[in-house]
Amino acid sequence: MLFDKDGNAWINTMGGLVKYDGEKWTKYDQYNPILNGILISDIAFDDSGVLWVASDNVLYTLSNNVLVRKAIFSKKIYYIEKGKDGSVWLALDGRMAKYSTNEVRELYWEGLTEKENIRDIAVDSDNSVWIALYDNGLRKFDGVKFIDYSQHLPSTYLTSVNIDNKGMGIFTECRYYSI
Repeated sequence: MLFDKDGNAWINTMGGLVKYDGEKWTKYDQYNPILNGILISDIAFDDSGVLWVASDNVLYTLSNNVLVRKAIFSKKIYYIEKGKDGSVWLALDGRMAKYSTNEVRELYWEGLTEKENIRDIAVDSDNSVWIALYDNGLRKFDGVKFIDYSQHLPSTYLTSVNIDNKGMGIFTECRYYSI
């Protein structure tokens, strides 16, 4: 669940997107002509309040009830995270992608396979992207290269990564660790 700048709750479900303004629920599903039947995998807000929507291999924006296709990727999009520089980071099947000012860049690291299971991504204050992998640990993309931090972890089965004002935390199958 995410909150927009007006305090509305946005909930991404398998059946579509729901907006709750504190009084009224608005469904954006296959019956709503705005979404036109797309299935949503993830959502994120940018600093200007625009909602970014991932569906299969297509990235959209939703603003003022208008859905706009921004980019098509070679692989399915699973997660979206906004960058500190206004860019949008995406976790795809076996790779990462960065969308900024109508430019698309897909990124991979040596040894990365199509079966690599990216479970979550997070962007830190330096605009580095942290990547939680299931059964393959933690990677960081610093804008130039991917760095493997898995050797520092008690488990390589990560389910999520979170960055807040206190630092970074990772979740494994059984535990939460603060780093």
